[in-house]
Amino acid sequence: MFKFFKDNSLFYAQKCFIKSNEGEWTYNEVYKKACALSAHLFAAGVKKGDRVILFCGNSVQYVEGFFGILGLRAIAVPVNPVKLAENIRYIVKKCTSSLVLYCNATADKADKIFGILDIKKLNIDEIIDSEEIMDAACTKEPWDFDSGNPDDDALLLFTSGTTSQPKGVTLSHGNLLANTFAINDYLNLDSSDSILMTLPFSYSYGNSILLTHAFVGATIIIENSSAYPSLVLEGIKKHRVTGFSTVGSYIHLMINYIKGLPTPVNYFESLKYITFAGESTDYDDIAYLTEQYPELKVYVMYGQTEASARLSYLCPDLLSVKKGSVGKGLNNVELKVVNNEGDLVRPGEVGEILARGPSIMKGYWDDPIATEQVLKDGWLHTGDSATIDEDGYIYIRGRMTDMIKFMGHRISPLEVENVINSSPFVKESAVVEGRKNGIPCIKAVLILEEGKCLTDAVKQSINLALPNYMRPQIYEIAKSLPRTDNGKIKRSELRNICAQ
Repeated sequence: MFKFFKDNSLFYAQKCFIKSNEGEWTYNEVYKKACALSAHLFAAGVKKGDRVILFCGNSVQYVEGFFGILGLRAIAVPVNPVKLAENIRYIVKKCTSSLVLYCNATADKADKIFGILDIKKLNIDEIIDSEEIMDAACTKEPWDFDSGNPDDDALLLFTSGTTSQPKGVTLSHGNLLANTFAINDYLNLDSSDSILMTLPFSYSYGNSILLTHAFVGATIIIENSSAYPSLVLEGIKKHRVTGFSTVGSYIHLMINYIKGLPTPVNYFESLKYITFAGESTDYDDIAYLTEQYPELKVYVMYGQTEASARLSYLCPDLLSVKKGSVGKGLNNVELKVVNNEGDLVRPGEVGEILARGPSIMKGYWDDPIATEQVLKDGWLHTGDSATIDEDGYIYIRGRMTDMIKFMGHRISPLEVENVINSSPFVKESAVVEGRKNGIPCIKAVLILEEGKCLTDAVKQSINLALPNYMRPQIYEIAKSLPRTDNGKIKRSELRNICAQ
């Protein structure tokens, strides 16, 4: 990975790579700072295979840290700073990391979260601001430290699982390269492209955007105001970006804003394409985009963190013909839908999506049992149910797991329930994916303690204990929760009720 980044940084040396409210940086500038970080990490004892926590939000520091870690053949472990502190500490212990890279913007939170752990902390900003360290980095490039191998571990992405603890998806350099090249094959990105980045780099979708653009000399413009669709739209228009990647629920907010304007504004004039992945997208929103912006290419995609990000896409020309489909596998991915017996389903029948190809993960970090449950005979069992049509196009029908996908995040219901159940007003809760105005959302079904009421103050106290993206949009009171014979909550039944 680092060699490709190095080569591109030399070829596109003076081309703008990263731009944000803090400034803009060329490929050469980011490369040199990544080298400085590699040199500093090397001096601090970091070696091939060591896990380094990358604790930054979307920023140039994140990018410098990411490539700086890979330059040593160490393993990058990105952690979104908005995650719950207990989950972050679990990740540190699970991957046995001994070092955290953070930046000025996350310094206070880093002290609070990592202060009680036996782990070394290094501030990226302090390192790259040191002339002595920068000069030392120019004497020996990190690439010389080790030739590397495509099968070497490169990235650990911890995703929320159906249990209370995250699982570490282990991706190799080869996994990431294979997926990057396959995505660029259908998006046809080049150095003239630019994208407004609102998705977290620390998630697989965001990571794939970083790599696909870095590997063709394109420009990434970081926009950290995603809570306000109007600002994101203004950013698209102001910077005249050629691409935008998001999720279904967010484009719905953007379209509603556009529709509510007293005077029409063409925010998407410069866009060549929009991509959707991570959750279902309302077809009415897709139809609106294709009707209002006929030159805009709209890509509906499907993937998983376990597949380095992307597994399939639907060609924009087929949106109306294959309504609701996520298309077919990428050029290096084989997909099939099988029934419980492992036989291929016929058109209209529902089964599980299985995937095979060079982008499929090596496994879950230090979790052979979980790995064996999803990697069988060379196939990734995605846990997503789907059907196919006569032409082999895939249509997602739901998830066979309890995971909630919302606003680009994978959310474990147990994580949200643990916070809700800590309220003295709540006896028990169940969290599922619901629908609000036809758009995916988080729904919490509560059983209250006797004599208690669900007031706005109670909901506010619960919400304040959760990150924004994990807060329920719908609260519902129930007398009991549906359960299986062995006492487990029947989330599938709750989801079906929510969908009605």
